[in-house]
Parts: sequence; structure tokens; C-alpha cells
Amino acid sequence: MLAVDRGLAVLCIVVFLGLTTLAGRFRFPRVSTVSTSAIVAGLVTARIGYVAAHWSSYTGAPLSILAVWQGGFSPVAGLLGAAAMLAIRLGRSSALAAGWGALAVAGGLWFSLQALIPPVTYGPFPYHLNLTTPSGAPLPLDRFRGRPFVVNLWATWCGPCRRELPMLDAVASRPGEVPILLADQGEAQAIVSGFLGRENIGARHVALDPDRGLSQALKETPMNRRNLLSRGLLAALAFAAPITPLIAQQPDLSRKAVVDDPVAPKRAGRTYDVTVVEFFDYNCPYCRRMEPVLNALLRSDPKVRVVYRDWPIFGPASREASRAAVASQWQGRHAAFHEALMTSPARLDSAGVKAAAAKAKVDWPRLQRDLKNRGAEIDALLTRTDSIAQAIGFNGTPALIVGSQVVAGAVDLPTGALTMPGPLNRRQLAGLGAVVVGGWAVGQVLRRTAPIGRDVGPTADLILAGNGSPEDGPADATLRLAVFTDYRCPACRHGFSALEEAVQRDGKVRVIYKDWPIFGPPSERAASVALACAEQGVYPTVHRALMTDSRTIDDDVLRDVVMRAGGDWLRAMTWLAAHADAVAARLRANGQEAYSIGLAGTPGYLAGPMLVMGAIDASDFQRLFARAREES
Repeated sequence: MLAVDRGLAVLCIVVFLGLTTLAGRFRFPRVSTVSTSAIVAGLVTARIGYVAAHWSSYTGAPLSILAVWQGGFSPVAGLLGAAAMLAIRLGRSSALAAGWGALAVAGGLWFSLQALIPPVTYGPFPYHLNLTTPSGAPLPLDRFRGRPFVVNLWATWCGPCRRELPMLDAVASRPGEVPILLADQGEAQAIVSGFLGRENIGARHVALDPDRGLSQALKETPMNRRNLLSRGLLAALAFAAPITPLIAQQPDLSRKAVVDDPVAPKRAGRTYDVTVVEFFDYNCPYCRRMEPVLNALLRSDPKVRVVYRDWPIFGPASREASRAAVASQWQGRHAAFHEALMTSPARLDSAGVKAAAAKAKVDWPRLQRDLKNRGAEIDALLTRTDSIAQAIGFNGTPALIVGSQVVAGAVDLPTGALTMPGPLNRRQLAGLGAVVVGGWAVGQVLRRTAPIGRDVGPTADLILAGNGSPEDGPADATLRLAVFTDYRCPACRHGFSALEEAVQRDGKVRVIYKDWPIFGPPSERAASVALACAEQGVYPTVHRALMTDSRTIDDDVLRDVVMRAGGDWLRAMTWLAAHADAVAARLRANGQEAYSIGLAGTPGYLAGPMLVMGAIDASDFQRLFARAREES
């Protein structure tokens, strides 16, 4: 049996073939001759678009890209691929208009039918049911109460289920993953055990539900679809960040402390059944990129609540913005002020905060009174938020908590839709996610063909002069590259290996290290220690070790890193004590240089006059090097 989305895809392909056949018979013969190649191109690009958007899911097993029977196609990327093939084959002719018209009708039919399909709704989860294991042991569902888990409904006669089962069993067997229960529906023990033996699938995660109690309790027509079900589960397979249980691993954290802080601003309708907690900084570029997605989520489902946990790790300016934002809730202007701060065109400072307040129609004198009268209350909130973030293990912003799940790090939310339990309109979000993913795939194509970098002019020469910053690379290098990074920045860590690969491959690039510790005191300490090691000639080794070390930064870790890099810890500390003011001035100068070329956060890469903001891959670094040499 075809899944609903695949059935719709087949229907739309048939409609496209029918329309092109009619067009070919009555007026445009060439259209019907290229329709098949357009379909093939569309399927290939749909798969490529999906894989590109979820590349991190395939890096561990690249051959799984070929497992198309498991699904994974981007409709928008497919439509664009088919349109491109029609343009290539038909050229500028009236036949092309006919082909594109047929494609537009088929695509419109797809999205229309998707929107018409009613959202999946489920009854309350049947914790009262008692299933059994294939060995006959009882398995009460009540054992899962209060913690996230995944239920997969399947049967041995269901073709798609059989194909998916080995993959789900492999995921379920990974240590630390959310528990997965593979619940067979309506089959006898002998049938299931025989199937598992023939397919060499372990029975550890399999349960038997011979009476189809799960299907009936969840108001699910048996085996019409496989399901991810659980109160509190974040089904976010498109995320490139780790998803780990939170509350169960942090017994010192109560849900009330994380979710229901009385001072933390909140945004919700009259009723809600899903809460999203966001840890963010108003000067974090990745937080700003994520904000439209959260706004879309709030608009799509009135029963989602967002709790705003201001975590100003980008310095004093961020703290000033956070204090003002929290204070604005007492005059009912937080939502508007928050949006104004997030959409500010430049890095926020005192003037930027005041301008955002004016844009959001915040009563500025009253805001100042609230800051004065309730300042201690606000500062206590920020301290609590920082403590929670540190206890969870966040290394930076943004970070989300949904139920008892956490998504930490530099998350590119537009690559997928948040799928939450409850009354959320999953079909609408899936459609939105497909459109965004398709757009992302097209953006990737454009990104790799468009010129890379932005020319910052003569200021680049002043920065690339080095000004005492550590350097590494051949003396006869044909290109100088300034790298602005923070050792606690997830995107910096992500881009480091790509940078290292590109520099080694080029062989003629000299790197200038611009430590820019914007993630708070631990980052400042790490940057200071690294600069102290430059005097010993081991800065590049220490820099690499800090960028690749996953431990939380403290003095014990720093001591270990310095010693493994061949440095002398005592000598570094002695030097740092004698030159503390000079090191602090160097770090401030790095920040001023970053602001002078328009950087709002880390990482930033200045190659010749060309600036790139954000993590990029090795091929993009090569393109950056080539363009920098052309422009120099």
C-alpha cells in the first residue's frame, strides 16, 4: 500500500503525463517527447534536494542516499528540476510554455491536495494497555509514562514497514537515544518471531499488540500509516543538532524552574498544551535567523507557548538589550519589542535598543522606571537562566527545549518543521517545511554558483596586517586570511575542519587568528590562555586543540590542552599575569576590527578584501580564496 504522500506524487505525475500527451497530440508535439526526461530529472533533483537539506543524516552512511524506498524527496526541488529539464530540452519556444503550464498544474494539484488532507489527530495515549514481548513477557505501557518515547505501528505483511524496521531497530539500539517501541498490530507471536528470525532483527525493541489496542485507542485506521507518537517527543529528524533527554539527566533541574519562571516573558494563547523554551541572545545572528520560524509556529498553532529565556552571552550590549526586553513585559510591549530587537539591522548597542523601543512603541520613561525599580528582579532572572544553561551543558545560542527534549547548538531550523504532539496542524507545517526545504536546496545551488564574499574595501588591509595577532602558514603565502572565532561558538567549531582542509589543500594561505570571545567569561579565559601560548610558539596547536575539544572549558581543560600541545602551563600563566592588560586590549581590538567590517557574530573569514560571515564548507573556502586572489 502506498503512503498518502507517495500516492499523491504518483497521481500528479500521471496528471503531468496526461497534460503533456494532450499538448503533444493537438499542438506541441515536442512536449510529449520530453515529458519522461522531465519526470526523471524531477525525481533525481527531488532526492538531491532532500539529501542536501539533511546532509548530516547521511554523512555516517553515504550509501543510504541510494535507499530511495525509505522516502525522502523535496517536492519544490523536484518541480524546479523538472522545469529546468524542460527548458534545456525545449529552449525558447511556445512548447516550453505548454510544458511549464502542465508542470504548474501538477505542482498546484500536489500542494492543494496536501492542504485538503485533514490533519492526523490522536486520542489520549493508552498507558493502561499491556502489550507482550515476542518471548511472551508482559510489557505494560505505563512504564513509559512521564518520559519521551517513540511508538511505531507495523505488521509483517506491510511492505513499507518491513523496509523501515531494520532502520528503526538500528536507531533504537543506539545508546542514549529516545526509546523506540516497535508495536506489531494484530499478528500472532509465531508469525512475528518467525519474521524477526528470517530478517535477523533483534526482538529487544519489538512488542506484540494482537488486539490492535494501540490503533483503536489512538483512533488510527490500522496500518494506513506509520506513526511517531508521544507526548513530549520532539520529532525533529531534520535537525543538524543533537537531541538529548533533558530533565531525566538533570535531577537538580525542576520543570518549573525551566518552564514556569515567573519573571521570564512568555507568549501564548488562552490555552496551550506544548511549551517551547528558547535560550537566545539578541546579538546572536543564528538566533535572528531562527526567529521567523518560531513566529510561524506560533501563528500556525494557537496552543503552542514560547518561554523566552534571555541569555546575553555576547557581552554588555546584549545584556542591556535583554534587561530592557524583560522590563517591557510590564507595559505589555514585550512581543513587539522582542521582534524589533531581533530584526534590528545592525549589532545592538544603547542607541539600537532605544531605536527598537521606539519602533515597538515602548514607553521609554516607564521602561527606565521599571528597570530601576525591578532591576534586581531582572538580574536574578538572567542569573537563573545562565545557571540553567550551564547545568544543561549549552555551549551557545540558540537552544530550544520542547517538553523534556533539548536541541542545543547552532540549529538551522528552516531545514525542517517542528512536529509536535497535540492539535498542531501537521499537514500545514509539513507543507511549509517542504517549501522551505525546497527553497533551501535552490539556495544551495545559487550559493555555489554566485560570487562568494563581500568586499569590505581598504579596511581589510589594516586587519590583514596582523597587528600582533598570532599567524600560521608559509612565509611566501599568496593570500592572507583573518579568522574571527570564539572557542565556545558551535558554528566556529563546525567550520574549523573545513577551514583546515581548505588551507592545507591550497598550500599558499597564511592564517591570522583573531580571537573574539563573545560567548562570555569562559571564552575570554580560553582566548587569553591561547594568546599567552603564542609567546611559546604553540598557539596554532592550542587553537586547534580548543576547537576540536568537546569538553566544557575551564582551567583544568585549558591546562590539559596546553600541556598536550607541548606548552608550559606555568610559563603561560606567569606571562599572562604580567601581560593581562595587553591581552585584554588585543581582544578588544579584535572586536573593534570585527565591528568595523560589519561582523555581528562568529565565525567570520576575511580573505583579502572579501568577507564571509558564518560557517562554510571546504569547497566554499576554495571559492573564497580564488575570488580574493582575483580581487586583490
